[in-house]
Amino acid sequence: MGRKKLDYPRGLSRVDHENSNVHLWRVQKPDASFIYFGDAKYGGCDEALRAALLQLEKTPLIGVKFSKSTRNTSGVIGVSPVRYKGKVVAFKAIAGSLHSKPQATTFPFVQWGEKAAWVMAVYARNEFVAEIERQELEARNKKIRVMLRKLGNMAER
Repeated sequence: MGRKKLDYPRGLSRVDHENSNVHLWRVQKPDASFIYFGDAKYGGCDEALRAALLQLEKTPLIGVKFSKSTRNTSGVIGVSPVRYKGKVVAFKAIAGSLHSKPQATTFPFVQWGEKAAWVMAVYARNEFVAEIERQELEARNKKIRVMLRKLGNMAER
């Protein structure tokens, strides 16, 4: 039987090591370090989770990750030349993440000129990334609020 997928917000994970008796929640910060919330310190799993969720809500979203490919010839991640019959005729800006639909647009040289098309593609790429990060932050914080509400309802029982 495989592991059960738990639907935690991005940046939150559970650590349970029975042999060493370590039970905690951890929140990942954008610099790849972690903040730990131990069950023993916070008085149980639910209270540690509540503290971790409140910290996660204050933590900036871990950025939309992209690695620069060795095939990238434009010098900017997510901006690439568009070729027609072997000749570069436009620049294309694209951005997306595992959690969002990719966004793309093309800037032809005929309409904008080569330099302006490159500048506009870089600007469009930055706008796409900012919009994706905003959407993902909104979705993560909504999930956090739902989890906090559920924890509050459990405490009232």
